[in-house]
Amino acid sequence: MLRMNEAEMTAVLRDVFVLCMIALVLGLGIYAWLRQETEHTWHTEGNVLSRPYDYQDGVAGLAIVGIFCMGLFATVPNSAGKTEGVMSYSTLLASSVIMLAICVLLVLYLRVYRGLDPSELFGLRLMRPGRAAALALPSIVSVGFIMGLVLYVVYVKIMHGKLPDETDQETVRSFKAAGSSVFRILLGITAIIIAPITEETLFRGFLYGVTKRFTDRWFAAVSTALIFAVVHSHVGALLPIFVLGLGLALAYEVTGCLLVPVFMHAMFNGFNIILLVFSENHR
Repeated sequence: MLRMNEAEMTAVLRDVFVLCMIALVLGLGIYAWLRQETEHTWHTEGNVLSRPYDYQDGVAGLAIVGIFCMGLFATVPNSAGKTEGVMSYSTLLASSVIMLAICVLLVLYLRVYRGLDPSELFGLRLMRPGRAAALALPSIVSVGFIMGLVLYVVYVKIMHGKLPDETDQETVRSFKAAGSSVFRILLGITAIIIAPITEETLFRGFLYGVTKRFTDRWFAAVSTALIFAVVHSHVGALLPIFVLGLGLALAYEVTGCLLVPVFMHAMFNGFNIILLVFSENHR
């Protein structure tokens, strides 16, 4: 088992983020050239509405990515180069408030400044929540199976069990170390309700749609999934979260309704919390 200290993990995440940004810029340039040289309208294909977005939305998307990654580049390792810290009540509350605030500002930006209807953009009227949840369950089971298969091939067959990092994510450490049931409940609410709504609105709802507008759905799915994985700030979780991000984008594109990936995300986080509780009760 490999254990990365904070300095090493931050360096890897920064490198991945920089490579992702370089690929995104190059991709946008190539697609811009193709748009000038051909008459294809591939960016409008599929069920996710992307045509209403414009260049100013691309700038807004880059600003959102910058906000998410600001903490990553501002990280200063301690003298030992590592951390085993956990979240406090204030940190958990602050992160939740910030995520909700960014989503509210995004909705206001779309509604007031751009004159667009977020409900239409995100396909929220295409199906009822019950149907979206019913579609989300088999979808997240399928994504979980694919995730397990990918991890097995990469980590077991290719890397021969030498995992990049098996330390727990901060949220998992916080849940395990929490001495208060109230704090665990708040963590659960954040993971099952707040995170799925805010992250899917930002990553799939907005960033995926904007990126698709200027490229195509496959490039948009891969690039936003990479960014989604990096901002979770854990090297060991990069690959599984990337696969999860691809699955969420695919579900959004197939159904055209953001409710489906929101429910998938909530089910995924809820299942992991149940596993944590179960594992602690059977030690």
